[in-house]
Amino acid sequence: MKNLTKHVKTVRVMNAVAAGQTNQTSSAVAMADFESCRFIVLFGTIAATATPQIKVQQATTSGGSYSDLAGTEFELTATDDNKMAIVEVHRPMEPFLKCVVVRDAVAADSTIDGVIAELHGAKELPVAADSTALGNEVHVSPAEGTA
Repeated sequence: MKNLTKHVKTVRVMNAVAAGQTNQTSSAVAMADFESCRFIVLFGTIAATATPQIKVQQATTSGGSYSDLAGTEFELTATDDNKMAIVEVHRPMEPFLKCVVVRDAVAADSTIDGVIAELHGAKELPVAADSTALGNEVHVSPAEGTA
């Protein structure tokens, strides 16, 4: 039996950030044991003239100098309140990735509700839960009743 929970490592890489115009960078994600990483960026309120963007960067060490990855930029509009943007990188050339939320494109605020990284294509299964996850459960054909 296959299920997503045992095949994907889910990591909270950025907490919520109040409305503002300062760029925000996630914590580093180590790709050594995975083929792909999908960043899910959750947005709150976006000001009427704001156009926040997200992009992915890579580096050879977790604390190293990160470089933008071509084609990973995703731009939102002022009408994208309370939506999410998703960017996936498959087989990056360097072992560490970060997601950057660019909020300083114009002088208008945007709110970040958080950023989640989903690592998949693991070399070994099942994937261990990350410390940012309280735990996980998998239920196969559960009967109806009290939860």
